[in-house]
Amino acid sequence: MSFTDINDLQLLSEFEGATDGATPGAEDTFFLPPAPVDDGVHTVTFGVVSNNGITLTRRYNEGDARGNPSGAPYLKFALQLASTEKNDFGRSKFVLFDRVTSIVMPKAGTSKIRAILKKFGCPVPDGITLPGLKSFVETVAASGSATAKVHTRWEASVKGGDGNYHTFLRGQDAFPKDANGKPQHILKVVIGEAVDGQKPSITIVPLDSSEGVEVQAQAVPFKYETA
Repeated sequence: MSFTDINDLQLLSEFEGATDGATPGAEDTFFLPPAPVDDGVHTVTFGVVSNNGITLTRRYNEGDARGNPSGAPYLKFALQLASTEKNDFGRSKFVLFDRVTSIVMPKAGTSKIRAILKKFGCPVPDGITLPGLKSFVETVAASGSATAKVHTRWEASVKGGDGNYHTFLRGQDAFPKDANGKPQHILKVVIGEAVDGQKPSITIVPLDSSEGVEVQAQAVPFKYETA
């Protein structure tokens, strides 16, 4: 007696002509990082990146040695902005990050963290101490309920030979398009020399070029609104 191997798809007529449904050429981008969220306005929750937490440090005064600042103290931390939209697994569709401090901007008369917290519906009490502000931020983050709207745009930056990072593209529309007309979130650039204190030239080259360094677009928050 002989038996048909049901794992042999060639023997099953119902599978004849069946394909795996893959998009032609998609293998070329399979291992690339996913594209950032599209430019636009998104509703997000307020959080603090747990790796570093909220750090109390000091500003540098003129003449201070590197690593030994003696200026006014301030708080700094990485703000985590998680989308309120969920994916099929019940997780935020995307997470953004913003670096914020308690340094008061002279022209604005307040700090970035105070301005952001107010947009999240959590205004900081006047006259609060830095330890009190730290606790306030931690409480808002732990609640997980504070939301705001954030405006984002794609940006691409690269480190030049002068040791500084230079942003050379802002906004999805400024990015080169791929064969399907979509903005490319992975680029390769050649960085020129900085001459007489000027910014170095940055030239976009094909991804398969033997020259240059790869740069990935980032979704950058640039404005906050109340939800």
